[in-house]
Amino acid sequence: DLTINSKDRFIIAMFCLILTCELIAISLPTRNMTLYLSSVGIAVFLIGISMYPLKIFVNQFTVFLGKISYSLYLTHFFELV
Repeated sequence: DLTINSKDRFIIAMFCLILTCELIAISLPTRNMTLYLSSVGIAVFLIGISMYPLKIFVNQFTVFLGKISYSLYLTHFFELV
């Protein structure tokens, strides 16, 4: 059985978060800790949303934006020129 229960997902997510924090701490190119703290905060938010999606962030509109975002990224240069 390859299903992962919520406790195991939480443990995996926390392990990934701790590993990411360690990698960031090892390779600090700048001493502006605000950048790193905000990055960790966003990472925690994304992990939380992926584990327990809230309707305000995961709905048909945001799924639609996710589907068209890469094509908008590829064409935005031509719209600026």
